[in-house]
Amino acid sequence: FGAKLTTTKGKASGYLTGSILTEEIIKLAPAGQYRLRNLTFTLPKGQIVAKGNSFYPDDQSQLAFNENAVIAVIGGTGEYLGASGEVRTTRKANGTYRHVFTLLK
Repeated sequence: FGAKLTTTKGKASGYLTGSILTEEIIKLAPAGQYRLRNLTFTLPKGQIVAKGNSFYPDDQSQLAFNENAVIAVIGGTGEYLGASGEVRTTRKANGTYRHVFTLLK
C-alpha cells in the first residue's frame, strides 16, 4: 500500500509505503491474527523504516478505531541514519491513521 503523509496541520510531509502480512491465526480467546507490518516513511530529510507484529481481532480487517499498534523503528537514511525507537500507529474515527515516533537517535 501507499499513502501521502501530512502534518497535524494538513501540510504535505512525505509518503508512506508498506505491506502487512498475516503470520499467525490464533484460536484462543480473544481470537485474532498477528500481522507483520513493514513500513517505510519517506520524509524530506530521509527515510524511517519500521517493522514488527501487531494483533488484529478476527472481525477486524484494519486496526480498530483509537487502538494503538506499536512496532520497532529498525533504521533510516539521511537525517535518520541509525534511527532506533518505535512508531505508534492509531486509526482515527475519520478513517485516517496517526503515526507518532519515539526515536532514540
